[in-house]
Amino acid sequence: MPLPFNLPPIPGLPKLEMPNLNLGALPEIPNPLPYLIDYKLTDTSLQIIALQGQFTLREFPYKEMIAVKKGYELFNEHWENRLDLWNSAVSIRLDRAILPWLVVTPADPDSFVRDLSGRIGRSRA
Repeated sequence: MPLPFNLPPIPGLPKLEMPNLNLGALPEIPNPLPYLIDYKLTDTSLQIIALQGQFTLREFPYKEMIAVKKGYELFNEHWENRLDLWNSAVSIRLDRAILPWLVVTPADPDSFVRDLSGRIGRSRA
């Protein structure tokens, strides 16, 4: 297999070629982070839970939330359980001056934003 770029030959050295590495299908490794940190939407608050709900680490009442959007905001308190922040981050604007954003990474960010937006709206009504 030729190199993906052209190098001029160096006199006296053999021509470099990439080995043909056929790894086949790599097994998908499940993400262990949701077992450690996950999110639960209750009637009154967003809970950050650990070990599949055995512990509640933090609780954020909907009344303290101003807005929610998909994406990552700086100056935040973050509770991530995924490594692909740019695809799964959800930013929640809280009613506080220091660290005004809360960033979470739910499995389905779009439905999480829709559900949380509705709950925030109902709590402010």
